[in-house]
Amino acid sequence: MKKILITGASGFIGSHLARTLSRRDRVHVWLRPTSNTWRLRDVLSNVRVHYVDITDSAAVWSSIGEVKPDVIYHTANVGVYAGIPTSSLMDAVNRVGFTNLIEAASATSCSAFINIGSVSEYGPKNTPMSEDDVCEPVTEYGRSKLAATLAAVQLGESGFPIATFRLFSPYGPFDDERRIIAKTILSIASGTMMWLPSERLVRDYLFVEDAIDFLAEVSGHIKYHAGEIFNLSGGAEIRAIDVMREIAREMGKEISWPKKDVPLEAESPTVQADMSKTFSAFPWRPKVPLETGITKTIDWFVREYPAIRPAHSR
Repeated sequence: MKKILITGASGFIGSHLARTLSRRDRVHVWLRPTSNTWRLRDVLSNVRVHYVDITDSAAVWSSIGEVKPDVIYHTANVGVYAGIPTSSLMDAVNRVGFTNLIEAASATSCSAFINIGSVSEYGPKNTPMSEDDVCEPVTEYGRSKLAATLAAVQLGESGFPIATFRLFSPYGPFDDERRIIAKTILSIASGTMMWLPSERLVRDYLFVEDAIDFLAEVSGHIKYHAGEIFNLSGGAEIRAIDVMREIAREMGKEISWPKKDVPLEAESPTVQADMSKTFSAFPWRPKVPLETGITKTIDWFVREYPAIRPAHSR
């Protein structure tokens, strides 16, 4: 039985990992003292909780020394929702906090470090995004995540078993209500209005169950891919407005909201992952079609979310 450490376990991806991995491994989770644990309500009794500020180097070293993890999943980050950073600590968490973590981890016998990267690292592209592309992020978030990835590459090249997986628009149960799929479902369910996005806004969606299936099994392969970067997505670009229309159709409603066709300076013209490297290196393939994933997400939000609705999603 492995000892697993998950940073950012109160978040969307981190909580799903904790739920899945705690069924077979000893899972330790790092939370901020102020973390909202609503996503973990059904799993807290099955994991060991540590309150660690990732920006505090001494606290990070102390906890790593206590846990002595075999595998680390690094999902902690300060993100952006609807173009708005969720904290002023973006650089401190995404860049400095990551440095604290890898410095402490590299002094252990950890056999695999899975770093969760972001599509935002690429910057605007006109073709499907490849791991070999020159990254030109245009947002603070993208720059801070890229800095972490580059540090991971450098550490991996020195022999430490670390690899980065850039996630493209994961969605599903427990998603943040500010993200477009969850927001659309909740708006339709409650009869409230939201703006329709620009028809130029595109995403490459991946159902969270598919993402977790991959991440839960990848730790045994990291030693063969130290320092490498891989895309993780559904591999197909779709307009956000078409996803919203599919949600409305599934819920038996018609969208009649006003359109807000605003400039998309920070958005890439193309948001689609080139998955050839990932598919060549791993047997995993996404299994859940967008329509099925949307149906599962609608069912969960309508059934579960009203009872556990958090004051804020993080």
